[in-house]
Amino acid sequence: MPPKKEPEPEPEPEEVPAEPEVGEGSFAFADGSKYDGSWKKSADGGMMRNGRGIFIDGAAEEQTYEGEWCDDMMQGRGTFRYVSGAKYEGEFVANKYHGFGTFLFPDGAVYEGPFQENQMHGLGKLTDAQGVVWTGKFYNGSGPGLAHGSVVAK
Repeated sequence: MPPKKEPEPEPEPEEVPAEPEVGEGSFAFADGSKYDGSWKKSADGGMMRNGRGIFIDGAAEEQTYEGEWCDDMMQGRGTFRYVSGAKYEGEFVANKYHGFGTFLFPDGAVYEGPFQENQMHGLGKLTDAQGVVWTGKFYNGSGPGLAHGSVVAK
């Protein structure tokens, strides 16, 4: 009787490295928009903006957001630049201006103060395009009863 051969060992399965849950990189959206920065994996396996990054709008490449992201939303501190030349720099909550910020209007006017749900809201200061400084309480984007203080030489 011939000697029994030992069965050949099964090859061990190769370990596939796990896909990262977070990372840094660039990706593009179907509309031509681009993102470069930190990301994390969503529950469905897609990538979400999360951490610091810059987003460039595909429709108008001059329109950008650079700042903090959380779960694919502008959240934390950041700067949003519009095609018109307007710019908001400050705090965001769930894609909206919310908290303290500065808004530069295309005509050169500047508002500094609190925002709530994208509206100037609270004790703030508006310096209009002519250099006149208006201070007081803003309510949902308007300023009833503002006091005009001084003219700032330009």
